[in-house]
Amino acid sequence: MKALFGAGISGTALLLLFGLLYDRRNLRIALGGGWWLTAIAVLVFGANLSIALFPGRTSYPLGATVLLFLVCACVAARLDDVLGGRSAWQRAAWGLHGALVGWCFVVDLTTRPGVVGDRWITYVVATILWLGTGLLAAGITLRPAGLAYAGSALLVFMTLPAVAADSFWIPCNQLFEKCSPAGQLFRSFVSSENYIAIVAAFTFIAALGALRGVLRILALANSGVVLVATGSRTGMVAVLAAMGVLALLALLRRRGSPVDRVSRALAFLMSAAAVATALALIFSATMNTLSKRGSIWIAVRNHIDDHLLAGIGVSKWSYFQDVGESPQHFFHSGYALALFSGGVVAVVLLGAWLFCLLRGAVGGSVVAVVVPLTSLFMIYSTTEVIWNPLAFDGLSWLAVGLTCLIGRPSSVAASRPPAAVVGAR
Repeated sequence: MKALFGAGISGTALLLLFGLLYDRRNLRIALGGGWWLTAIAVLVFGANLSIALFPGRTSYPLGATVLLFLVCACVAARLDDVLGGRSAWQRAAWGLHGALVGWCFVVDLTTRPGVVGDRWITYVVATILWLGTGLLAAGITLRPAGLAYAGSALLVFMTLPAVAADSFWIPCNQLFEKCSPAGQLFRSFVSSENYIAIVAAFTFIAALGALRGVLRILALANSGVVLVATGSRTGMVAVLAAMGVLALLALLRRRGSPVDRVSRALAFLMSAAAVATALALIFSATMNTLSKRGSIWIAVRNHIDDHLLAGIGVSKWSYFQDVGESPQHFFHSGYALALFSGGVVAVVLLGAWLFCLLRGAVGGSVVAVVVPLTSLFMIYSTTEVIWNPLAFDGLSWLAVGLTCLIGRPSSVAASRPPAAVVGAR
């Protein structure tokens, strides 16, 4: 079965590559063209190339990548746009992103023994990414299909060698009773199968909502078989839930009641429910909850017991790991990361950021992509760290892309012509 899945993954990746090359004009348009496209390419591929080429030694390559991203964003924006975005919702989402980084840094700095290790550098990198996001949101004319194109291209890069690379597969995890129909777990060149499962899940939903024709079928086939081969149960549940949201939006559209914007009350209810559910799970977890993720969340609870409001700073986690007071895994929950790093305040900021994404999606085509993807984001973040706002990694483009999509209908063109196209013919 492993050979069959490997052939399926590589075969669909090759066909998807041909599809993307054939549709390259629409790809350029959907991703903004010119230096905007270059900035997105650096963001998506630079971080993942760093992981592929420098496993275990990604600090400097990631730092160089985020600096290059900022330079490309500066050139594209020409520094004459409104930093953070043209719409109030974009600026609000960007401001909450910055507030989250700033608050967690202050907490880390002021809680003994202060910022541990080289986490200072990570905070600087996170700030650079935040600034670049503000520049990108200010001027890029990103279309809903842009995220699907970006995810599909990344999946091609991560999955094409699957049939021939034994290192792309790891044995099933008997401790967590986790396996896939392939008999092994597909992880690509990254350290965990959960990582590529996240990319596949987001690509699947983005392609389902934004692409059309043969290219959509190819993207769904590749991302679907990858997701199954990873054995990610959370990913499959989150995808099914997001597909339900997509189906509901499609049903309303066919009945003549298209959703051009999520109501303020519904956006609040969805984001508040996601945060409340995640916190309830964290505070009620036992050692064996959700494939032993509960052991991590129990450690989070114990460490912030006297600092529930403000947390104690993310750098303390590695310190506790070194002295044997925390599990060796990362938080396995975006909400647990926020709770440990900045307490209830950080969790509220994260929830407010999710609210801005839901409420800020304007226009039927944007809603059809942003709302299902945000729903996927909220559910998936319950058991995985989809977005770490306090760092830069190969998944950061997901949050950046969603921020750039909100605030205006996709049909609205930029107020000025784009920067010169790099390598245009």
